[in-house]
Amino acid sequence: MAAGIVAYEIACPPGELLSDATTRYGQSHMFLSSAVIGVVAVHLLRTTGLLRFIPEQLDLIHLLASLK
Repeated sequence: MAAGIVAYEIACPPGELLSDATTRYGQSHMFLSSAVIGVVAVHLLRTTGLLRFIPEQLDLIHLLASLK
């Protein structure tokens, strides 16, 4: 995944970096973009063990994946 992100950041047109898109989206949808970033951050930090005290029931990405 990281290699794909780096490749996109190198090859994308000017003004289309992922951080540029996040900034644009955040200006028009502040709450939603902050919530999505928070959900992803909690999931990544929980799965790496840095937030191991957070139960699986509060990890929304884990809950969505377990619906399969």
